[in-house]
Amino acid sequence: GYIPTWLSSLTKLSILDLSRNRFTGSIPDELGSLSLLRFLSVSYNKIAGSIPSRIDQLSRLMYLGLSNNYLVSSIPPSFSKLSNLASLFLDDNYLTGDLNVIESLS
Repeated sequence: GYIPTWLSSLTKLSILDLSRNRFTGSIPDELGSLSLLRFLSVSYNKIAGSIPSRIDQLSRLMYLGLSNNYLVSSIPPSFSKLSNLASLFLDDNYLTGDLNVIESLS
């Protein structure tokens, strides 16, 4: 199945671990409204498409796991706004482009 968009109504969430659930489809833009989120993992699914640009609204995010999916395109420039991000996992996808976007996170 797909990652349900109604998860965005759980506005007090700080941890959302959806890894290893065989989700398909894409990462819903609506997850960008979870402003208290500190941990987000959708690793080890079958998610395709690009990384949503609204991910930059997760300003408290410290951990982002997107590994082992079918993500394509490049890392959105908005990643530079994730100033609290300490752990980022993008391995085993089909991402392209320049990593300079995440260089500012160091």
